[in-house]
Amino acid sequence: MRKKAKSQKAEYDIVEHVHRLSSWAASLAASQKGHRFTACEGLAILEKAELHEFLRSPPNALEPDEIDSLHRKWRKTVIRIAKVEAPGANFNDGIAAKLINVYLKVGLITIGNQHNKLVNALHPPIDSLLLKGMEADDRKSNPPNLARANFFRDQRWTTFESKDYENVIKKVREKLGSKTPLWRIETYWSGYLQ
Repeated sequence: MRKKAKSQKAEYDIVEHVHRLSSWAASLAASQKGHRFTACEGLAILEKAELHEFLRSPPNALEPDEIDSLHRKWRKTVIRIAKVEAPGANFNDGIAAKLINVYLKVGLITIGNQHNKLVNALHPPIDSLLLKGMEADDRKSNPPNLARANFFRDQRWTTFESKDYENVIKKVREKLGSKTPLWRIETYWSGYLQ
C-alpha cells in the first residue's frame, strides 16, 4: 500500500507546486540501479528532512563552508530517514546528495522565477495522470461538469495531433479561468506520488 505523503493535503500554492515538481525530478534522478525508490518515497524523505522548508524561505546567500556544513547535515538526515522510508534503496552520500541537489536546483530556480509572466503562461505537461485528475475533479465538482470530465476522459495524450493538444489546453484554461497561472492545474497531477 502506498504511503500517503503530506503534500496531498497541502494548499496548492507556488511553493507546493515547486515542491512536488522538484521532489519528483529529484527522485527520478537519484533512483539508480541498486538504489531504487519511488517518487512517493523520495517525497516523504525530503519532507521528513524538512528540505521543503528551505524552499519556502531560503537564505539570500551562504558562504561555501556554511553550505558545505549544511549539506553534510542534510545528507546524514536523508540517509537516516531513507532507512525507514525506502529501506531497499541503500542510500549513501552519493544518492542522498543527488536527491538533495536536484531537489534544490529545480526548486530554487523555479521559486526564483515565480513572478515571471512567462512561467505563469507555460503549458503544463499533459499526461494520463493529469487528464484523470482533471476528469475526477470535474465529476465531483458542484455542480459536476460532466461534459468536460468526459472530454478529459476521452483524451490520449500519446496520440495527440496539434488540434487535439490545443483543445486540451483550451479546456485547461476554461477549467482554471482566464487569469489563473497554468501551473495551478498540476494540483490534479499525481505523478509525484508514483
